[in-house]
Amino acid sequence: MSTEPPAEQWIGRVCVQQGAGLDPSALEQIVPLESFVASAAELALSPEGPGCTVRIVTEDEVKSLNSQYRSRDKATNVLSFPSELSPELAALLPHDSQMQSLGDIALCLDVAVREAVQQGKAVRDHVLHLIVHGVLHLRGFDHITDAEATTMEALEVQLLATRGVANPYHDTRGQTPDSHG
Repeated sequence: MSTEPPAEQWIGRVCVQQGAGLDPSALEQIVPLESFVASAAELALSPEGPGCTVRIVTEDEVKSLNSQYRSRDKATNVLSFPSELSPELAALLPHDSQMQSLGDIALCLDVAVREAVQQGKAVRDHVLHLIVHGVLHLRGFDHITDAEATTMEALEVQLLATRGVANPYHDTRGQTPDSHG
């Protein structure tokens, strides 16, 4: 990750960070960015559980993270990094502690905006989906097997519907959305 400290803002249980060198035109797609991101993450967090950090990153940063942690040498839209804090240690922290975290999400708005345009989706809807997807990974959901994918996707669709967002897995342009980059 970048050596420059990110701009950081806590909103409820969600820490929103902006890395250095972000494209202002991508950031302008979602205003106000911090409250939108925090609200999107809260949608998928357990009601009484810990929060998370969502870091907005550049294509270079997400490509580096994807290469380092997933051995995929390409930029992607969202990556999730579950906390390594043991349940026993987490239980010792105060419930409202900002130290309690499910983990971190790296969200690349440049990739998300490009995908939304390619898939004919509203940028806000696509970014909301990616954040929900990332938080569900932090909560332990996955899509490695068909059964896991069915469960995770159904929960995503249900959560997104509460915000009036259509099923992201039904693409009207005949493309398969890739939120698993």
